[in-house]
Amino acid sequence: MDSKSVLRKLQSRGFVPEGDYDIIRRNSPRICHDAIIYLPGQKKILLAVRQQEPSKGDVWPFGGGQKMGFPMKDSLKKLIEKESGLAVALGAQFFGKPVDHLWSKGPKGEPVHDVGNYYTILGCGEISPDKLNKARLITGEEYMDTREDFAHWTKVGMDRAVERFFGIKVKGKTPFPRYYVDAIPVFN
Repeated sequence: MDSKSVLRKLQSRGFVPEGDYDIIRRNSPRICHDAIIYLPGQKKILLAVRQQEPSKGDVWPFGGGQKMGFPMKDSLKKLIEKESGLAVALGAQFFGKPVDHLWSKGPKGEPVHDVGNYYTILGCGEISPDKLNKARLITGEEYMDTREDFAHWTKVGMDRAVERFFGIKVKGKTPFPRYYVDAIPVFN
């Protein structure tokens, strides 16, 4: 069977029934992907203000769980387009390494384990976030002025994105931790 046939077969499975999904989610890590989205036409970065747990109210990169049957970058593209309304240019650039995120309270109020992968990506078009996110646009200079106000995971991505997109050298670049517990980095 060729690769396209395998992907179509996986994609045709559809969604897992809610009750089954809850069991799976409680008992296994979820592969996730997040992206810092640069809008070249506006010379700004688009971030999400989360409207649900985990990290409700925090400024965070757009992203979430990988979609079944889609390679990571294709899944990320679909998710970003759904969450932000933007068209996404192919060629997402992965950086860093996968990082475990352990949450005491996920979207359904129970503990969850996510494995996060981080990308920078180019977006274009009209921003129209879904109901789970509000949009926040920020320049490289604005980020540098308010850097300490951001969550560690957001700073990990933004430090690298402002260097890539704005050419701003970040002193003391935020390091990748071993893992996170409720958005708090653990290094040992």
